[in-house]
Amino acid sequence: MISNVQDEPLFKSKSFLQQKYLSESLSASQIAREISSARSTVSAHLNDFEIEPKDSVNRNSKGQLGFGERLVKGQVVPHKGELAVIEEMLSMRSDGASFGKIVDWLNQNNVRTKNRVRKWDRPTVYKIINRFSGRSLDSAKGVNWTAS
Repeated sequence: MISNVQDEPLFKSKSFLQQKYLSESLSASQIAREISSARSTVSAHLNDFEIEPKDSVNRNSKGQLGFGERLVKGQVVPHKGELAVIEEMLSMRSDGASFGKIVDWLNQNNVRTKNRVRKWDRPTVYKIINRFSGRSLDSAKGVNWTAS
């Protein structure tokens, strides 16, 4: 009988963890999500196998990504859906809408926040608009984004 079930969990495979952590530059959390495991379990096995990052400079260590960004294979890339929302926010603001009006529009249209839990608030909208005001969305925060 042929089974599709693996004999050993992927987090117990040194070569798998090396590939994901070192070659693809994924974090322990990203690996854990990919294999439906706990981050602490993946971290423990990375430690057990003495797998250290090749170059900590290349790892994404800025914490939570900004609205308009996403992480793909360890690289920060534009989040097209979120950039469309930012464009609308900037347009509303340039047309004279207050931050409160923009917040109301976002919440009424069920636009998800980055953390997917909280509702939109004025300080968050203010920070996003200030981050992108007067800049091209393509060159924001020094990220070299190309349409793909």
